[in-house]
Amino acid sequence: MLAEFRALYPTIRINLASSNRFQDLTKQSIDFAFRLGPLHDSNLVALTLSPVKYVLAASKSFCAKYGKPSHPIDLYQLPCIRNHVEGYFLPWRFSYKGEEVEINNPSDIVSDDFSVTKELALHDAGICYLPYSLLRDGINNGEVITVLDDWIPQDRTMLLVYPDKRHLPLKSQLFLAFIREKRDEFTLKLSRPSS
Repeated sequence: MLAEFRALYPTIRINLASSNRFQDLTKQSIDFAFRLGPLHDSNLVALTLSPVKYVLAASKSFCAKYGKPSHPIDLYQLPCIRNHVEGYFLPWRFSYKGEEVEINNPSDIVSDDFSVTKELALHDAGICYLPYSLLRDGINNGEVITVLDDWIPQDRTMLLVYPDKRHLPLKSQLFLAFIREKRDEFTLKLSRPSS
């Protein structure tokens, strides 16, 4: 999408910072950020782009070796790959038929990058908890198996956020209009097809 935007507006310079770190847009002079909601900073304007579906998954060969968990508590007995952002471990929260479970066990494998976590999972290192879009190809070709699907809460939303300015510069107005037109593409890429 950014390449397409650049082709439409070749005079607008793009400086992309790709990071899981939380960044203060105002202090760092950042025009826009993509974030998973809900949004807690009231100084930002948010444009809702798409639900983001998450899955708990492992490689087919991992599941053949260890079996598939039937309850989130089973995860305490299985190798898991945990993610963190700047040392904060993202908890694994599950909910099904009124029962809620949060898994915070330490893991032998920890990553701060979703792409690394995906590769580890594809190579039988453990169960991962990632956006469906990252694992779609492996799921579709049968190499990745999702587990505990009914337990996974689906309340995350991809947002485009930007500082609340009365008058956005033209380059920002053009980018905002472009992203608004791409909402269907975000949904196609980030949402799991309903079964």
